[in-house]
Amino acid sequence: MKHKQDGFILSTGKYFYANYCIIGLPPTSIGEKIWITEGFDDEVHKDREYPKPEFTNKELMEIAEYMIVQWSNVKKMAGSRIDAN
Repeated sequence: MKHKQDGFILSTGKYFYANYCIIGLPPTSIGEKIWITEGFDDEVHKDREYPKPEFTNKELMEIAEYMIVQWSNVKKMAGSRIDAN
């Protein structure tokens, strides 16, 4: 998954728009249908015209892995600041 301007391109070539390149996962999103949000106000979209993309399970796993790395980096950085204090 690669960041591109105001969205992301998955390894499958699928692009999706995410306001400010922010990807979220609300607590109510896990269930029958996984609901991925973007920015601060909505679901992710295929582009700025706002059709919602359909993600395969493989694409959902790729997005999850990307976010795990992002949050792991935040955890490391915060931990190093605690150790420095």
